[in-house]
Amino acid sequence: MLEAFDLDDGQTTQIRLDQRAWLARRNECSDDANCIAKLYRDRLSALDGSDPAHRFSGRYEEKTLGGLTLYPIGPGYLVVIQTAHPDDARWVCQLNGKAKLDGDDLEITVGDSVFHAHLRDAATLIVPNDKSTQDAAQKYCGLNGTFAGSYHRDPTNP
Repeated sequence: MLEAFDLDDGQTTQIRLDQRAWLARRNECSDDANCIAKLYRDRLSALDGSDPAHRFSGRYEEKTLGGLTLYPIGPGYLVVIQTAHPDDARWVCQLNGKAKLDGDDLEITVGDSVFHAHLRDAATLIVPNDKSTQDAAQKYCGLNGTFAGSYHRDPTNP
């Protein structure tokens, strides 16, 4: 996340604190291989969305637009959305924000914009093309840009 995305300072700090907390728990295992293995399994399941408590986590791709990544932090997520016009990149969207759970939906906040995403199934996240999404796209994307779409979980990239 730190190298792959254009994160703001607050997001970078949150990720580093999260990583340090996990490393401290791992170090408490000392040389207990079972303890270490369990922590790694738990961490990977939190990052890839297979843990029900972090079911939104992971990297999602929309084949023609780009990607959306959800990184679990506490009870919510850090969100990075990167999309571009599918033919010639005449517009590009780069959004960094936070999300909180709202049932099977996420309420995503980027700056003063708020929009939703819906987890249709374990592999599909829908960002609807509604007014709140369009308003956010108008602020964070080029002319006629969008990040609305049906994103599919990338199973190879927690």
